[in-house]
Amino acid sequence: MNKKGVILVNLGTPSALTSSAIRTFLRRFLSDQRVVPLPKIFWQLILNLLILPFRAKKLVKQYADIWLPDGSPLEVYTQTLCQKLQQTVLGATSARPPSTVVHCAMSYSQPLLSEVIQKCIDEKYTHLTILPLYPQYASSTVGAVFDQVFKTLRGKCFIPTLTLINGYYDHPAYIETLAQSVKTHWQTHGKPQRLIMSFHGIPQNSVTKGDPYAN
Repeated sequence: MNKKGVILVNLGTPSALTSSAIRTFLRRFLSDQRVVPLPKIFWQLILNLLILPFRAKKLVKQYADIWLPDGSPLEVYTQTLCQKLQQTVLGATSARPPSTVVHCAMSYSQPLLSEVIQKCIDEKYTHLTILPLYPQYASSTVGAVFDQVFKTLRGKCFIPTLTLINGYYDHPAYIETLAQSVKTHWQTHGKPQRLIMSFHGIPQNSVTKGDPYAN
């Protein structure tokens, strides 16, 4: 039987509400040159001597303000999304083992994307769909995920068939889901005078190099 896997990939999060856990996460995240494209030696000096020793301690309170009883919101919600997608794949009445298994992975924290991919290879998956949970492509997000995929698979004797999803911001189902979430909020809390939408930006240097995010 062809065994297929869908890997939902999110950014990552501290594993605990401590300065040590936050520092570990930030070191992984900010060491990615897709995220901070500065000369490596120069940036590592700044990161390890000036940023990590002080920034992690300051972030403990901010993380505490959003922390859930079950842990980091990003981890809890990503796991919930994986479970719901797996239930959709299985169907309400399926009694057979699923031919497609949904996995959750993180770029910069556990479960690490590289380890999830390796586990799928060990278990003889024939097809992997990599779905970064970023609706629109950017080099620092989706590009960073694909870098890790290729690095993990480099030199492997067997590489599964790959499907890489680099964006879905314009998919009708995604747009409808966003619209419905706004309508549901309005029904519950009342319609405000204005609906404000905000977006992440990217450095002009990334645009110049060809990052299509700003288009």
